[in-house]
Amino acid sequence: MESAVRVSFVPVPSWAAVIAGLFLILVGLVAILRTGAVVSALILIAAVGFAALGILVLLGCIFLASHRATWVPFFLLGLFLLILGLLFYLVPNVMLTILVFLIAVCAIIAGAILSLIGITVSFGRKNRILLTILGLVTLFVGAYLIYEPHVSAMILVQVAGLYLIVMGILAVAGGLPSRKKPDVTDDFYYREIRD
Repeated sequence: MESAVRVSFVPVPSWAAVIAGLFLILVGLVAILRTGAVVSALILIAAVGFAALGILVLLGCIFLASHRATWVPFFLLGLFLLILGLLFYLVPNVMLTILVFLIAVCAIIAGAILSLIGITVSFGRKNRILLTILGLVTLFVGAYLIYEPHVSAMILVQVAGLYLIVMGILAVAGGLPSRKKPDVTDDFYYREIRD
């Protein structure tokens, strides 16, 4: 028995991809040219953000306790977030090293997933190639950060800036109109699945 299933994807408008790409390029340039300011801002944002979130969760525990709801797991979460914010403030170098490791792990996972999507999902050759390249670059950045665990936050920000510039260039390239008209039978618009 054969059945055809219409699969429709909502592509990102080309102008949105170009604007997002230009924004990524701008942020990447700021990260490369003003690295010290970016690192200081990240430490401050992490310290204040985690501490504020921890305080809000702890305040939420008062509400939960007053309504006789389970509050202990939220109390532990709030306490953990508050301590994390204080650690970013008190020992920023140690926390940045841990953050570099976490970013590396996330980059490896994201790179593998992006590469897998680029290789397996059929939605146009140009998009597949761009996604595969983006995935491989992300995977390489993550592997480099794992290989060099003592990389300073300054180098991480510069690598992240370069990465954002590459992502931005790929997004702009993906958003520029192609010379070829899309084929209505292209897998991007229609796919037949046989049971």
